[in-house]
Amino acid sequence: MTRPQDLAAIELLCSGEFPAEHSGSGAGFAGPGYRMAYLGTQSAEGAEAAGGTGAGLAGAEEYGQPEARVGEVEQCEAEREALRAQLTARWGAPGELPLDGLLLRSWERAEEIPEPWKTLSEEAGHLYLWRTAPEGRWLGLGITRTGPEQEPRLLAVVTETDPP
Repeated sequence: MTRPQDLAAIELLCSGEFPAEHSGSGAGFAGPGYRMAYLGTQSAEGAEAAGGTGAGLAGAEEYGQPEARVGEVEQCEAEREALRAQLTARWGAPGELPLDGLLLRSWERAEEIPEPWKTLSEEAGHLYLWRTAPEGRWLGLGITRTGPEQEPRLLAVVTETDPP
């Protein structure tokens, strides 16, 4: 179920230098010390409708999304698990990082959360994390939050910034 282009995109994220300036598009975002890309199943219309960031809702089924949205979440979860298995074979068992606490710290306490973790906490509720070798960068894999205008998407991030 893993798409070869997803693994290729992750390889690309893991290689090379990070940009000096912050930038973003419907395909992801990047900045000093990090790169992020959306992977997997998404329509072009969904990518544009979802925009760059936003907290959205945590899960389609929990918030009464249409049955089609529940199917989209399940498809993303299956693709994430297939990618997780391949990444685990390469870098070992991942850690897990719940991101909701970072989002609350940012919103309720106005705490300064470093990028890419601030934006990731707005985009996803949970990440699997690996330490890549030999670079020692963090590789994260997750699913975006969903909402009425926001379909679920796989996302991958590579950063040299330690999680807060």
